[in-house]
Amino acid sequence: MTVIALPAPAPAPVRHSAHVLVQAPARLPEKVDLFLAGGVTGTAPWQSEVAAALAHLPATVANPRRGTDFDATGPEAAAQIGWERRALARARFVLFWFTSTSIQPFTLFELGSMLGAGKPIIIGAHPEYPYRRDVVHNLQLARPAQPVHASLEDLVSATIDRLGHRHAPGLDQPLAA
Repeated sequence: MTVIALPAPAPAPVRHSAHVLVQAPARLPEKVDLFLAGGVTGTAPWQSEVAAALAHLPATVANPRRGTDFDATGPEAAAQIGWERRALARARFVLFWFTSTSIQPFTLFELGSMLGAGKPIIIGAHPEYPYRRDVVHNLQLARPAQPVHASLEDLVSATIDRLGHRHAPGLDQPLAA
């Protein structure tokens, strides 16, 4: 009797089964679904609102806002910047929120970097953000179809749509899970 071994079926794609929130300075996983880019210094903790609203999604979210204050001039500041850069590089999507209470120059730098890199973004700017008009105008030039949401609620809704459907903003093809 001859026994023929059949090849094993290909494993199913690994999908998230739970929501994971990674808060700075915790160790980052290799893959991050969403990075929460936006003001930290001089702004209300909007990131916790967004993270709570996304908690039902099976996604890994990187939150740069630490649970405690730290010395923004010492070695912890350099470690924080490094953590954020690694999280941005690993993220499939980057959510940007520009609050009304601060200019957020580092966030503007991150936005320019992500636009230049072609990274999928979801963006919002409060109507009273001092540079909202500049953000909207520059985004119209770089990505004409990319909306700039005017409220945190609309931004969260757009994010749920993108993460929930696993599509990247501005792309026609769904991302591989």
